[in-house]
Parts: sequence; C-alpha cells; structure tokens
Amino acid sequence: MVKGRNSTARFEDLSNEIIYEIFEFLDFFHLYEIFSKLNIRFQNFFIYSNFPIKIKLLSASKSTFQRYYTQIIIPNQHRIKSLYLSNPFIIDGIFSSTRIELKLIKLETLILNKISSIYFENLLKYLFILPYLSSLIINCEDEIQNKNKLYKQVFRLRALKYCKLSLDGSNQPEQLPIAMKESSPIEYFILNSTHVLNDLNNLLSYIPHLKHLSIDSP
Repeated sequence: MVKGRNSTARFEDLSNEIIYEIFEFLDFFHLYEIFSKLNIRFQNFFIYSNFPIKIKLLSASKSTFQRYYTQIIIPNQHRIKSLYLSNPFIIDGIFSSTRIELKLIKLETLILNKISSIYFENLLKYLFILPYLSSLIINCEDEIQNKNKLYKQVFRLRALKYCKLSLDGSNQPEQLPIAMKESSPIEYFILNSTHVLNDLNNLLSYIPHLKHLSIDSP
C-alpha cells in the first residue's frame, strides 16, 4: 500500500479493522496456513478474534482433514459463517454421526457437494436448530428413496431464503400432499431432480414467498 512517494506500509502494519475487511473475502484455511505463524499479533488474531469465518474444503487427505477439523473447525465452530464441502470423505467425517457435535450457531451458508443420501435425514434434523441458516445448496451423489420427506424437512428450515437441491430418485409412490399450515420463507428455489412435474403444484404450496423458481426435471 503506497503512503507517499518514498514510503510504503507492510500488510502486518494495517489496522485490525482493515484486516477484518480483507479476510472477509478469503478462505479461512488459506488464511490460517499463511498468517497464523507470521507473528504473535496474527497468532492472537486467529485464536481470540471473533471475525466471521468462511471455510471451503474441497479435497484433503485423511491426516490433513483431521488436523483441520481438530485445530481449526472445532475451536472456531461458533464463528463459522459459511461452510463449503465437496468431498464425500470430508462430509462423512462431519455429518455421518447420529449425533453431530458441531455447534454452528452462526452458520448462514451451507454447500455440500456429493453428499450421500443416507445422511440427509440426520443432517436436516441438525440444520433445523441453526437459527441463521439462510442459504442451502446440496448435491446428492446417489438416489433418494423418499424425496417427499426430504422436501418437507427442508421447508421447515425457519430462516432459509435460498435453496438449491440436486437430487436423483425414483418416482414416489405417493404425491407430496398440499401444504396446510406449513409455510417456508424460501424466496429462491432451484431444483434439479427427476419426476418433479407431477408434484409441482403441491410443492409450490409450501413456498408462498417465492420470487424465483428454476426446475430442471429430465
């Protein structure tokens, strides 16, 4: 950063407020690897700061994931604002347990790519307790046995505004019932799934606040 014609300032000399703004645009894992050992100030910054964290973990070895999970995710779980996982092994490591231990109380955005259908029900029960989850993107890697149950669970998420689901599954034996008292706050709904059109009217009855709809049903 240029201060004058003949003087410059180093990154580590910037104020905490400016560093917070810069870090908002970067992935926390990369920040941790680059800056956590730079000096005492930055070590304390990562340990004691409350700035929101965005985590994007697309691939990692088992040992690397375990290190990230124990050293970064668990100690900072209350600060995670955005979580993007795109590796079946990593997703399984976090969401396969019948009792998910993470307390992601500040989570606003969750993106899961290549998640197994067997974890959906457990995952959605967990998501129901997250008060700020407003954006959900899920891409399932195998066939969903009961999509109607999954839809109804998603529509119960009380803060959800944006939802994109990529699902596969056979035709359901029963139609999704029309919503009676249920009402989802979803405003943007994107659905990529087979056998959707027969249930479309009933599905739309759950999302009366809809502003944008995209359906891809081959």
